[in-house]
Amino acid sequence: LLIPAFSYDRTQLVINMCKELVDTGRVRKLRAFLDSPMASKVTDVYKSHPELLNEKLKGQAEPFNFRGLFDTSDPKQRCRSVPRTGSTVIIAGAGMMSGGRILKHAANHIGGAKNMILFTGYAGEGTLSRKIIEGEKQIYIANSPLSVRAKVQVMPGVSAHADQNGLLDWLRHVQGGERRTRKVILTHGDNSARIAFKEKVNEELGIYDVVTPDNNVEIDLRLNEQEAA
Repeated sequence: LLIPAFSYDRTQLVINMCKELVDTGRVRKLRAFLDSPMASKVTDVYKSHPELLNEKLKGQAEPFNFRGLFDTSDPKQRCRSVPRTGSTVIIAGAGMMSGGRILKHAANHIGGAKNMILFTGYAGEGTLSRKIIEGEKQIYIANSPLSVRAKVQVMPGVSAHADQNGLLDWLRHVQGGERRTRKVILTHGDNSARIAFKEKVNEELGIYDVVTPDNNVEIDLRLNEQEAA
């Protein structure tokens, strides 16, 4: 089972879901590998601040660990390399398969009919994740053609991103005061979603300098004298 996962929040949620399956006995034995140095570092930050976890996780002794989980970036782990055979869960970045170690694992396993790739959230237009979700049977990794024979599953409700209302609430909190928000740059999401959110920011927050740049556009974030006044 391959799980492309974002390093921040998504990976930690997936690990905790696996832990729950093991702890409740719904899965008798689970061998899982976290193969993402960035996700490992973020997980360490989560572990360092248990007071900031939600109530459910606060009640767990080790919310981001379970019997059978191995971290390939941890030198203390007795097993640091991901096996090529046997029943295994591999959690690796990047979530949209635009790079990262998941590509190596996909190249090794996506051609196997007994394997599965599980997408835990949204996949942007044009990404490899979206192509696989939409049913493409021939993909390219490192310019090499690969046939997709693995089963494909999607869990759309498992997302680390705030929705439109969540982002508006966040903007409201940072909008006020003497150094009010004057410009919003929307760099993430499909164009249709960005345009809809831009209109919401205009209407509900009265911020009219909202930019939706194309790829490779450079934006100078330095304030001129008039803006800084």
